[in-house]
Amino acid sequence: MSVSVTSCFGVRLLVVGLAAVLLNCSLKASDGQQRFLPENAPQSEFIAEPRPGIVDPFFPNSERRRPKIQDSHQVIKRGPDVTDLALKGITVNRAGAKLALINNLNLAEGESGPVKTAKGAIKIQVLEIRDKSVLLRIEGIAEPYELHFSRDF
Repeated sequence: MSVSVTSCFGVRLLVVGLAAVLLNCSLKASDGQQRFLPENAPQSEFIAEPRPGIVDPFFPNSERRRPKIQDSHQVIKRGPDVTDLALKGITVNRAGAKLALINNLNLAEGESGPVKTAKGAIKIQVLEIRDKSVLLRIEGIAEPYELHFSRDF
């Protein structure tokens, strides 16, 4: 009696399949869900630390694996930039009330409002209007700020 190679392969395949079914049936978890691996099976881990000169072979132009350059400069937020504020005019009406024109916004003493600048809006309050300057309280700055006419005026 001769045994062919295909029949041995078929028997082996049947044994492996039967073992997989039995193994799969025995790995039911306590919560009723089916598990394909035992709970204490080791987990695989992929660690891809960026190293100089090593690129991703599938995405060579990608920046994700390149080493990140640490910026040693710290950005210190000091408050709003008052260099964009410009006192454009001071007017006095017949009753003697003064108005200050700051970046195209008219404000009287005691009034407040947002002044538009190139870097965003700055909330200011006019404390006092003088002859050639205005005393302001600027949100984000503790002490009052005196705004003068520009030199070109």
